Amino acid sequence: MNSIYAQEIKTLSVEDAVSLAKENNVSVQSAQITLDAAKRAHAHSWNSISPTASVGATASVPVDSLSDNDSNYTASYGINATVSLNLSANLYTTMNSARIAYESGKLTFDQAVKSVELSVRQAFYGLLYEKENITLQERNL
Repeated sequence: MNSIYAQEIKTLSVEDAVSLAKENNVSVQSAQITLDAAKRAHAHSWNSISPTASVGATASVPVDSLSDNDSNYTASYGINATVSLNLSANLYTTMNSARIAYESGKLTFDQAVKSVELSVRQAFYGLLYEKENITLQERNL
C-alpha cells in the first residue's frame, strides 16, 4: 500500500546539481538577460549609420507656346540625385561602447555561472562530508 508521503529516492550527482543550479539561479538568469541585451545593442550598433538619398525631376513648358499653333517653343527638363552618408566620431564611440558593454556582459555572465557552480560544488561535497561524518559517528556509538 502506497502512502501519500512515500517518495521515490533519487540520487543526485554533482553534475546534475550544478546543471539544475545554472538553469534556475536568479543571478545567472539576470546576467543572461543583460548579456542578451548587450549582444543586441552590439549587433545593431551599425544602425546609427543612416544614408540618405533623394531623387528629383523637373519639367517646364511655357504656357504661351501651348496655346499658339506655333511649334517653336522650348521646354526644359532636369533630373537630380543626391546621396549622403554621415559618419562621425560619435558613431565610432557608440559602436565601441556597445562592443565593450557586450564583452563586459560576457564576463559578468561567465563570472555568475562560475560562482554558482563553485557554490553548488562546495555545498554538495560539504553535504557528502557531513553525511559520511554522521555515519562514522553512528558506528562509533
